[in-house]
Amino acid sequence: MKRTARNCLCLALDRVDRDQILRLADKLCHDIGCFKINAAYVRYGPELVRELNARQVEVFLDLKFHDIPATVATHIEAAAALEIDWLTVHASGGRSMMRAAADAARRYARNGKRTRMLAVTILTSLDQAALNNELRVSGPLQDQVIHLATAARECGMDGIVCSAADLPGLRERFPPEFAMVTPGIAGLTTSAGSDQKRTADPVTAIRAGATMLVIGRAIIGAGNPVVAAGDIRRAIETSL
Repeated sequence: MKRTARNCLCLALDRVDRDQILRLADKLCHDIGCFKINAAYVRYGPELVRELNARQVEVFLDLKFHDIPATVATHIEAAAALEIDWLTVHASGGRSMMRAAADAARRYARNGKRTRMLAVTILTSLDQAALNNELRVSGPLQDQVIHLATAARECGMDGIVCSAADLPGLRERFPPEFAMVTPGIAGLTTSAGSDQKRTADPVTAIRAGATMLVIGRAIIGAGNPVVAAGDIRRAIETSL
C-alpha cells in the first residue's frame, strides 16, 4: 500500500457509543484510514467490525492479548475471521506467545490479505520511574523498548506499538515495512491527555519514523472533528 497521510492516521474510538462511532467513520473516512476499537468491541461485538469494514476503512482491534500461546492463537484466529486489519498482543508475553500469534494470523489469511500483528512494547502511560520501580525492570526504558521490538521482529510480528519518544534510535534498526504505531499523539495545538506521559505532536512523530499515529481526544474532542482531522492530515502530508 502506498503511504499516504490518510493511512498514517488512526482514530481511537475508546469512549464513544456505536452510533457516534459510525457517524465519525462516515464523516472522517476521507481524512482517516483506520479506526481503533477496544471497549466498543466488548460492548457491540463483531457486528461493529462488519459495519466499519463496510465503510472501507481499516479496523484496528486493540485488545492487547497476553496469555499462554495456545489461548492467544485461538483469539487471533477468531479475530482474523472478522477480517480485522490490525491486532495487538503484549510483547512481554514472551517469544513463544508472539510466534503463536504471528503463525495464527498467517494461517488465516483470506484472499491474499491477513491480519497484521503488532506487539505492544512499553505503554505510553509508563515512564522510566514506573518501569524500574513498579515493574522492577532494570535499565533504561529505551533499552527495554529495543529489546522487545527486536524480539517481536524475530518472532514474526508485523510491527510494534511504541511511544513517539521511543522512535529516535529505534526506527533505523528495523526495515521500513516493520510498522511502528504510536499512540499518545496530541493534536496540532492540544495535548494527548493527562494519562499519557510520553507523547508527541503528529508532525514530530511522523518525522521520527512513525508508520501510523493513533489519535483520539484531539479529534473527537475538537469543536469540529472534521476540521481537526483535515488539519492533521494536511500537516502530515507536508512531512511525508
